[in-house]
Amino acid sequence: ESLDGKGRCWPIYLTHQGALIETVYLGLAFSTTAKAYYYRDVEGTKDAPERTPWYCRAAWILQGITLPASFLIFVLYWGLVYDGGKIYPISPWTHGVNFVLMVLDQAVSNQPMYLVHGLLFMVYAFLYCLWSYI
Repeated sequence: ESLDGKGRCWPIYLTHQGALIETVYLGLAFSTTAKAYYYRDVEGTKDAPERTPWYCRAAWILQGITLPASFLIFVLYWGLVYDGGKIYPISPWTHGVNFVLMVLDQAVSNQPMYLVHGLLFMVYAFLYCLWSYI
């Protein structure tokens, strides 16, 4: 009964999936930053883990997917979906501001973007197209 109406269709939209992935990424990025702050030490990081923690790797992968996905969502919505009608406040936020936030995050975090991140985005895009086709 809780899945009646539009709630059951929530995951089929690219905007919603992008927002979910971006939220998970930003949470991981926050926790990574908090841990890095906790482990900082003027004389070295003797208590820091030697291997990169899983949440650091996950944040890096998700950033590589989220940045191009938010750009794709921005372009597809304003280029194909928006028909010039009334703009509700949620539309610019979910179809533009999120891309600006991701660009700012990329600029501030200074994380490198490698070719493999583009390939991960392509896998995500392919899986979304497959999901939409089915």
